[in-house]
Amino acid sequence: MNKLFGTDGIRGVVNKEVTPLLAYNVGRALGKYISVTNKGKVIIGRDTRTSGQMLECAFVSGLSSQGIDSDVVGLASTPCISYLTKQKNYSAGVMITASHNLPEYNGIKIFNSNGIKLDEEQEKIIENILLNIDEYYYNDYQNIGKIRYYPKLVDFYIKYLKNLLTGVAQNIYIDCANGATTKIIQKLFKNSKQLFFINQETDGKNINVNCGATNLNKLQNIVKNQDINLGVAFDGDGDRIMLVSKEQVIDGDDILYAFAIHNKTDNVVGTIMSNFGLEKSLEIKGINLIRVDVGDKYVIDEMLKNKFILGGEQAGHIIQGNLSPTGDGVLTLISIINMGIHNFIKLCKQNKKYPQVLKNVKVANKNIIKSQKFKDYMSICESLLMENGRIVVRPSGTEPVIRIMVEGENKKLINKIAADIQNFILKM
Repeated sequence: MNKLFGTDGIRGVVNKEVTPLLAYNVGRALGKYISVTNKGKVIIGRDTRTSGQMLECAFVSGLSSQGIDSDVVGLASTPCISYLTKQKNYSAGVMITASHNLPEYNGIKIFNSNGIKLDEEQEKIIENILLNIDEYYYNDYQNIGKIRYYPKLVDFYIKYLKNLLTGVAQNIYIDCANGATTKIIQKLFKNSKQLFFINQETDGKNINVNCGATNLNKLQNIVKNQDINLGVAFDGDGDRIMLVSKEQVIDGDDILYAFAIHNKTDNVVGTIMSNFGLEKSLEIKGINLIRVDVGDKYVIDEMLKNKFILGGEQAGHIIQGNLSPTGDGVLTLISIINMGIHNFIKLCKQNKKYPQVLKNVKVANKNIIKSQKFKDYMSICESLLMENGRIVVRPSGTEPVIRIMVEGENKKLINKIAADIQNFILKM
């Protein structure tokens, strides 16, 4: 069996890589893992994809077959499930989602009892159980796990968010990506008359389609042409956020800078994809940027290890460790509103980023970048930048693509280098 877990759980095309049988067996494997380590319940949520109910049913059946009880909340965001897992003392939390991917994808994210994504060792244990799944017996009828439907649990999370909101939201346009934050954000701000919503028609087949954090075109036009202070876009499962002001797109790097300055943070955890300009801008303020591998779980691991309270990714995962155990788009928005939108935008402008080129190359074999031939070529490309930029080429943990990032002071040069690397990979 190939490695099942990527940088953000299990993910793939529905009924091709991610099937009801896979969900059922992962449920069995998680159930067996929990039954060995402790006895307890699991909480399960899903985003708005049509395939979510199918996979949810299969997964809880697998858990039940191993004697594990489940609380099924239905539609919820990933940070909601993370929060409830910890606060309500579940043995594990499960989110059926493919995050920012299109509707034909779905996947499974698993949280431990602290609401944190499984570490690599825990993932390996579950993968090993799956390899030998047919050797595990089913529980007899007297010891089958119970399944309870408990959608009102989501309100407990919304109440937590409401208690954190101290500022006033004015002239904000929110793109819900037709996803998991739709009902949450509507309930949270139901009495506000200066919030406007788009892409909140969740039909199961339109999640992330030409909208949300990965497609800001419509939101940018609205903010540019109307009396709007800020445009906000979530991704399908609500753990990411991207923003649009009159002057710029505000990504995770900008948010980290603004939060670090506002909260007088000494250390910020980013990734190898965090812009070099963020590092330099923070350095001027006496703040350290610590880089880890791509993936919010690696950011969280570093934060926990060193008791840091702020970290995130350029793509919009923002982790405020004193408020949540994972990235939370709605929570990030609340923090922005609390600090004042105009003050926030002003701080974001101070983050002077380097020009950056991002390219995705679809490939059959992501391991080609490990070859000596490719490494030799990369050495040539890096020598062209000298010390005035960076190149990061890495396999995606969620898609069959190789991601290329080139940044530096010379726009023309970095565009050429990125295009050359892309063509080199395509010819390999």
